[in-house]
Amino acid sequence: MIAFIVAFSSIIATLYRFKVNHTLLKISLVLYAVIPVFPLYSLLIGGDSFFSVFFLYYMLEILWIFGTKGAVLKNNKFILAMILEIFLMSASKNQGVYVAAAMFLFCIIYFSKYRARIAVCMVVPIILFQFGYCGAFFKVAKIASVGKQEALSVCFQQTARYVKYHGDEVTQEEEEAIKKVLNYKDIGNLYDPNLSDPVKKTFKTESTSEDLKNYFKVWLSMGLKHPGEYIQSFIANTYQYYYMEFRNKRGLYLKPEIMDFYIGKRPWVQKSEAIQKLIRKLQVHVPENLKPVREKGVLAMDTVRRFPVVSWFTNPGVITWMMLIGFFALWTKRRYTSILEFLPVFLIFGVCLLSPKNGNLRYLYPACCMVPALLAAAFGNLREEQANAIEDTKEVSKRRRAGSRKKHRIARTLPEDKRQRVKV
Repeated sequence: MIAFIVAFSSIIATLYRFKVNHTLLKISLVLYAVIPVFPLYSLLIGGDSFFSVFFLYYMLEILWIFGTKGAVLKNNKFILAMILEIFLMSASKNQGVYVAAAMFLFCIIYFSKYRARIAVCMVVPIILFQFGYCGAFFKVAKIASVGKQEALSVCFQQTARYVKYHGDEVTQEEEEAIKKVLNYKDIGNLYDPNLSDPVKKTFKTESTSEDLKNYFKVWLSMGLKHPGEYIQSFIANTYQYYYMEFRNKRGLYLKPEIMDFYIGKRPWVQKSEAIQKLIRKLQVHVPENLKPVREKGVLAMDTVRRFPVVSWFTNPGVITWMMLIGFFALWTKRRYTSILEFLPVFLIFGVCLLSPKNGNLRYLYPACCMVPALLAAAFGNLREEQANAIEDTKEVSKRRRAGSRKKHRIARTLPEDKRQRVKV
């Protein structure tokens, strides 16, 4: 929780430093403090919560890079902090690598003066993660790496839908190519429009690169025959990320017993007594005498989350549209640098479109954390003349204080009868 509080307050302070409207920043701070979803996720023990907090610190560093026009990259301590932060963000969840890699490409083009330093602070952590952490450390610790199927949710869903509704059109050659990658007999029945995990679990880990190559040829040819099915499959598995469906509660955790989910739903946990024992230690247990109080608190939060404005931050579709409104405001004001500055927020949305589950808040939560700050920056930027006026006022006040201190020093050197004549 403390890490989230520091991250939120630091982002607000940074935007204040770079001349964002103070009133809107105060409103953003209030939203961070009173909207239940923010404190709820700050207490959550899980990969999505860790990834969200590391993403916030990553965004803080991006704001400083763009706010100082790259000058902060001269600071070696900043570079070391960014290397550590990107590594932790990537280690907490794989999509952190993709976000960091995409921003590296944009930053190295935009800040051509600091290309060497950008390469150090953005490429080094990716190399450390890919080859040091996922490569060497995983082998030593005997940890299995993430399978290829994790990046192929969309393709597998489209194939399963095609087999379900057009299985009679699948040729023998196409069936054989699919069989080497997926369980052809089951994928049609396992197809769930909102969830790709059932189909994805039939992936055959022994499939080779050649098998995948042949599968993609079949996937493309079937898509050309019935492109509408592929489009419907994609929309059915993603629509809640851009459709405002307020009945959706996926990813909103109101109870502390969330660790039970891993024991009940994750096969890799069920196979290991040691992992189950560790998870039970991490589990939050409510004392019996306090359970009635806890239940009333859960009921209150479940009621409050339905209120206007509060409900916006628990609905993935509304969060996406608030992001789009912020980006559109920046576009209309021709603040293209600011669009690039907040691009990681939109990249999170792009990752959600490739995720296995439709409309799950936890996948979009890192972007949700940045929405108040994004809207404040988009609509509350001080005009240049306003910013200059504020700086002039500060400078005048500073000069007056310096002049007052100088008069006091002069007065102390004068005789007692002349001190009264000096106006201080």
